[in-house]
Amino acid sequence: MKLKEYINKFLLPLNILGAAIGLINLADDIVPAFVKLTDFLRLVLDRYEMVRDFIFYPLIIAIKYLFDVDIPDWVNSYLFLGLLFYTSFNFTANYKKEAFLQLIKIKNASWFSIFYVIIFLWPVYLFMIIEQSLKKKIERDHDKALLNWGINLIIIFFVAMLIVFLNWIWIRITLRTEAMV
Repeated sequence: MKLKEYINKFLLPLNILGAAIGLINLADDIVPAFVKLTDFLRLVLDRYEMVRDFIFYPLIIAIKYLFDVDIPDWVNSYLFLGLLFYTSFNFTANYKKEAFLQLIKIKNASWFSIFYVIIFLWPVYLFMIIEQSLKKKIERDHDKALLNWGINLIIIFFVAMLIVFLNWIWIRITLRTEAMV
């Protein structure tokens, strides 16, 4: 195996966990009272937000300076999730820019248009890939890579749900032990 394949095998689970935490963070940014969070999960989400803000700091400062607008946290989370899902495709497929262009059905696109599609329209393509993965439409090697990516996306959603469920169980246990005391 090549070094890149070893690195991808190491980074893919981290990317899946990061994207799952990102989904929880996006939900928390949009509707803060939707899920009551334990102290540990709140700490994890705070660290996640620190990483997200560090990565988007130049963009945030540029928009603030040029347009005098503050970007809401949920927009930062949405954009960061777009980057995480794009990198999860790269880790899964070991592809370059051209493969992602095939995925989104764009030919001879500039980097700006790729960036636009990746960052702003990622939910549309995620649901298309998940639908294809659930139907298991496999015809070419590229489709097999997309199937693997769709499976990874499904895993991301299940990991996010598992984290929320474990958080709920921990709160229930904590409340019962406090009630007994």
